[in-house]
Amino acid sequence: MSTFSVFLKLGLIVVVSILIACAPAASGPASTPEVTRSFPEGDAQSVDTAFIVYHRSGGFGGFDETWTIAADGAVAHSGRGAGNALQLSSAQTDALIEAVRAADFMSLDKSYVPENTCCDRFLYEITITLDGQTKTVRTLDAAPDQPERLTQLIDALNTALQ
Repeated sequence: MSTFSVFLKLGLIVVVSILIACAPAASGPASTPEVTRSFPEGDAQSVDTAFIVYHRSGGFGGFDETWTIAADGAVAHSGRGAGNALQLSSAQTDALIEAVRAADFMSLDKSYVPENTCCDRFLYEITITLDGQTKTVRTLDAAPDQPERLTQLIDALNTALQ
């Protein structure tokens, strides 16, 4: 293969990668499952409905996936990506509850998505029902105004859902 052919192929790969990276991220899930019962303080095992709906889209691979986490630790997964359904242990579920409380989630702004959403970043939409309140927060990787406590919650969700 000639040097020219190699450079031509590499050039095409770079151009396609840039086009994919700068494509607009999905605006979020088509619908967020309705939560009909609240998640009572300190008693994760007594509620059988979702208390966290975590949607992640974008990135270099064009992922678009949603996890629905029930209070008993059951995790449903849908969409296009590397995630899957699983069962969290009570310790993992308790750790997520603590991460939500440490983030003071209900006091966060509704959105930290900047005007410029380019390139290769994940868009996150997190809906949480806790202590009788439901709230949705949207953010983007490396959003300039995103508080560290929200970043830590996203990290805790990603760790639990691996």
